[in-house]
Amino acid sequence: MKQLIYLFLLTLIFVGCDSSTSSSSTSAQTPTTPVVTATKSSIPMLVLLLSYQDQAITSSDATWSSKIFGSSDGQLNSYYNEASAGNFSFAIASESQGTPNDGVVRV
Repeated sequence: MKQLIYLFLLTLIFVGCDSSTSSSSTSAQTPTTPVVTATKSSIPMLVLLLSYQDQAITSSDATWSSKIFGSSDGQLNSYYNEASAGNFSFAIASESQGTPNDGVVRV
Protein backbone atom coordinates (compact mmCIF):
# COMPACT_ATOMS: atom_id res chain seq x y z
CA MET A 1 0.00 0.00 0.00
CA LYS A 2 2.87 2.36 0.83
CA GLN A 3 4.44 1.67 -2.57
CA LEU A 4 1.21 2.59 -4.32
CA ILE A 5 1.01 5.87 -2.42
CA TYR A 6 4.65 6.70 -3.21
CA LEU A 7 4.04 5.91 -6.85
CA PHE A 8 0.97 8.17 -6.87
CA LEU A 9 2.92 11.01 -5.24
CA LEU A 10 5.81 10.66 -7.67
CA THR A 11 3.35 10.75 -10.56
CA LEU A 12 1.84 13.96 -9.22
CA ILE A 13 5.28 15.51 -8.83
CA PHE A 14 6.30 14.61 -12.39
CA VAL A 15 3.01 15.78 -13.83
CA GLY A 16 3.31 19.02 -11.87
CA CYS A 17 6.87 19.56 -13.10
CA ASP A 18 5.90 18.78 -16.65
CA SER A 19 2.95 21.15 -16.68
CA SER A 20 4.99 24.02 -15.23
CA THR A 21 7.70 23.67 -17.86
CA SER A 22 5.27 23.34 -20.74
CA SER A 23 3.27 26.42 -19.68
CA SER A 24 6.41 28.57 -19.69
CA SER A 25 7.30 27.37 -23.15
CA THR A 26 5.65 29.33 -25.95
CA SER A 27 5.88 26.64 -28.63
CA ALA A 28 6.45 22.91 -28.56
CA GLN A 29 9.53 21.82 -30.44
CA THR A 30 10.08 18.32 -31.69
CA PRO A 31 13.69 17.17 -31.69
CA THR A 32 14.92 16.37 -35.17
CA THR A 33 16.80 13.21 -36.00
CA PRO A 34 19.29 13.13 -38.84
CA VAL A 35 18.24 11.13 -41.88
CA VAL A 36 20.82 8.52 -42.81
CA THR A 37 20.68 7.39 -46.41
CA ALA A 38 22.05 3.91 -46.96
CA THR A 39 23.91 3.31 -50.16
CA LYS A 40 23.49 0.04 -51.98
CA SER A 41 26.72 -1.92 -52.08
CA SER A 42 27.86 -5.17 -53.57
CA ILE A 43 31.11 -6.92 -52.66
CA PRO A 44 32.67 -9.47 -55.04
CA MET A 45 33.09 -12.85 -53.36
CA LEU A 46 34.92 -15.98 -54.44
CA VAL A 47 33.70 -19.30 -53.04
CA LEU A 48 36.48 -21.82 -52.38
CA LEU A 49 35.39 -25.46 -52.23
CA LEU A 50 37.94 -27.56 -50.36
CA SER A 51 37.86 -31.31 -50.86
CA TYR A 52 39.98 -33.77 -48.89
CA GLN A 53 41.03 -37.33 -49.68
CA ASP A 54 38.52 -38.74 -47.20
CA GLN A 55 35.82 -36.07 -47.67
CA ALA A 56 34.87 -34.85 -51.13
CA ILE A 57 32.33 -32.20 -52.10
CA THR A 58 29.77 -33.88 -54.34
CA SER A 59 27.57 -30.88 -55.22
CA SER A 60 28.18 -29.14 -58.54
CA ASP A 61 29.70 -25.68 -58.88
CA ALA A 62 26.34 -24.44 -60.22
CA THR A 63 24.62 -25.64 -57.03
CA TRP A 64 27.08 -23.76 -54.83
CA SER A 65 26.89 -20.65 -56.99
CA SER A 66 23.11 -20.71 -56.64
CA LYS A 67 23.28 -21.27 -52.84
CA ILE A 68 25.59 -18.31 -52.36
CA PHE A 69 24.61 -15.79 -55.05
CA GLY A 70 20.93 -16.66 -55.55
CA SER A 71 18.05 -14.44 -54.49
CA SER A 72 15.51 -17.07 -53.40
CA ASP A 73 14.64 -17.89 -49.78
CA GLY A 74 17.35 -19.96 -48.09
CA GLN A 75 20.16 -18.56 -50.24
CA LEU A 76 22.90 -16.34 -48.83
CA ASN A 77 22.24 -13.25 -50.98
CA SER A 78 18.55 -13.43 -50.11
CA TYR A 79 19.43 -13.31 -46.40
CA TYR A 80 21.77 -10.32 -46.75
CA ASN A 81 19.29 -8.50 -48.98
CA GLU A 82 16.56 -8.92 -46.35
CA ALA A 83 18.82 -8.14 -43.36
CA SER A 84 20.14 -4.95 -44.99
CA ALA A 85 16.77 -3.74 -46.31
CA GLY A 86 17.97 -4.24 -49.89
CA ASN A 87 21.25 -2.37 -49.45
CA PHE A 88 23.82 -5.18 -49.60
CA SER A 89 24.59 -8.26 -51.65
CA PHE A 90 27.52 -10.37 -52.73
CA ALA A 91 28.56 -10.18 -56.38
CA ILE A 92 30.16 -13.04 -58.31
CA ALA A 93 33.93 -12.54 -58.46
CA SER A 94 35.64 -12.99 -61.81
CA GLU A 95 37.51 -16.28 -62.12
CA SER A 96 38.46 -18.72 -64.87
CA GLN A 97 38.53 -22.16 -63.20
CA GLY A 98 35.83 -24.75 -63.95
CA THR A 99 32.86 -22.77 -65.19
CA PRO A 100 34.28 -19.29 -65.84
CA ASN A 101 32.82 -16.44 -63.76
CA ASP A 102 30.42 -18.50 -61.65
CA GLY A 103 32.26 -17.39 -58.48
CA VAL A 104 33.16 -20.94 -57.42
CA VAL A 105 36.67 -22.46 -57.42
CA ARG A 106 37.57 -26.00 -56.36
CA VAL A 107 40.85 -26.43 -54.50
